[in-house]
Order: sequence, then C-alpha cells, then structure tokens
Amino acid sequence: MNSDLYKSVPLNLFEYSEILNFLVSIKPDLILNCSGLTNVELCEVETEKALYLHKIFPERIAKFTKENSIRNIHISTDHLWDGSHSFYKEEDKTSPLNVYGKTKAEGELAVLEANPNSIVVRTNFFDHGSEWRKSFSDWAIFMLKNKSIFSGFDDVYYTPISVPYLLQFMYAVLEKEFTGIIHIAGSERISKYEFIFKLAKILNLDSSNLKKESYLEKSKTVQRPKDMSLNTTKLSSLISKEIPDAESSIRSIF
Repeated sequence: MNSDLYKSVPLNLFEYSEILNFLVSIKPDLILNCSGLTNVELCEVETEKALYLHKIFPERIAKFTKENSIRNIHISTDHLWDGSHSFYKEEDKTSPLNVYGKTKAEGELAVLEANPNSIVVRTNFFDHGSEWRKSFSDWAIFMLKNKSIFSGFDDVYYTPISVPYLLQFMYAVLEKEFTGIIHIAGSERISKYEFIFKLAKILNLDSSNLKKESYLEKSKTVQRPKDMSLNTTKLSSLISKEIPDAESSIRSIF
C-alpha cells in the first residue's frame, strides 16, 4: 500500500471508495482485513464507527472479493460470548456482552453472506506494536523494565497466540482451501496476569512489582466476558500442526 493512502486510512475511515480504487489498481490475490476498533469502551460511545469497521466495511470488502474472485480472510475476535464456560468452539452460538462483541459477531455473518468462500479467523494475537500504537506486551515489558508497580487480571482468561504463529497457521489454512469460521489461537488458557508473569520470566525481568487484580472486583462501565478461551481442535486437525502454548508464542517474537 502506498504511504499516502496508509496514512489516510485511520483519519478517513468512511472513505471506502479510496480503498476500493487502490485495491482495483493492484489486483491482489488475497485480502486480509484486520480493520477494527479494539477499544471496548470507545465502541460503546462510537457505535457508528464500530458498526462501520466491524460489519459494513468488512461486508463491502467481502463483496468486492466475491465479485473479483479474490481470496478473503476476515480477522474476527474471541470477544463473542458471555464467558460462562471455557474453550469455545466454532459452532457455539455467540452471546456477546457489549457493542464491540455484537458488531464483530454481526460482521462475521455479513462477511460470510457476502462471500461464502471467505475465511473468518477468530483469534487473540500479540506481537510488538507500532510507533503510533504500542501493544499489550509492549506495555507490560515497559512496566517491568521500569520496575513500576502494576497489576494484571488473574480472573480473565484467553488463549493468546503470537503473530508469527498466526500468520503461519493462516497460510496453512489457505493451502487447505478452507472456507468458513476457524479458531486460530494458542493452546493454553491463561489469565492476563499469568501472561505477563511468563513474559517476565522469559525475558529475565523482575516481576516482583507485578500484582494480581480481580476483574470481578474492579468497577467497569462496560461488561466483558471473563473467559474468552478458544478451542483449536478444528485447526490442529485441519493443518496437522501442534498448537503452541503461551511460552512458545512469546519466544517466537524475541
């Protein structure tokens, strides 16, 4: 993507025509749509923007890929259920608690209706962030290196996977000519606190200032699922690969 267009996208989220013209000009074989408003609190306020980024825009991209015989991968989320149990499967009925989850769930349906040959990837990935937006792991490393006192939730669970593994597995899924919904996540269900603790241990950083915090005891204006862990049996069966635990994923980015 040319730099001028890249810079314009975050500022002009509703100018789909500019992006479409760019796609027509380069004639891609594959489109990987990662658009999203991942600030859950902001989604409750910017509902129109959340709906556009999570449903309307992905639906248009899916329609474009269908009309032009282009492979389409849509990145979804693990934020689709109420968190009442663990290791959600692809066929489990969604039950989102907030605007972010609801619009992402609607987006999945819209994408698959517009282009049934799409791949919808449910995931929770991590890696180094960018200059303009630091990642969760960047923040945790910064806090650890600066010996700051900070906390991680020990009662919110997920199955994180690193970007290198995510890309490797997406490519393997593409090779299998798979279509539909698939979970690409880690094999280990851990809390945010446990993730930061593992990160500190692997990087040999002092974690004595890392404290446990309960999500249940913290006042929140937006409901969130307490368990977002994903079942990856379908993935491992499809691509015949071992699914990494959290430590393996962390090591893959350092």
